[in-house]
Amino acid sequence: VRFRDYLIASIGMLPGTLLFVYSGQVAGDVAVLATGAGVERGTGYYLVLALGLLATATVTVWVTRIARNALRQETGSRE
Repeated sequence: VRFRDYLIASIGMLPGTLLFVYSGQVAGDVAVLATGAGVERGTGYYLVLALGLLATATVTVWVTRIARNALRQETGSRE
């Protein structure tokens, strides 16, 4: 898989991913508001958000490399 194709496909997956993230965040905020508490977004919130983004990017690259190597072995290609 060429990098250009991979990049385009990855960008194409972003809207769905953002929808799931937003839905989860809204559900969490609704649950907190239902208890009568306010929604706090301090340093910890943004730290966890950044770590989650970093973990997602890392795993995506890792799985892509594994899949690319598996495809190369199956097809015998050295592209």
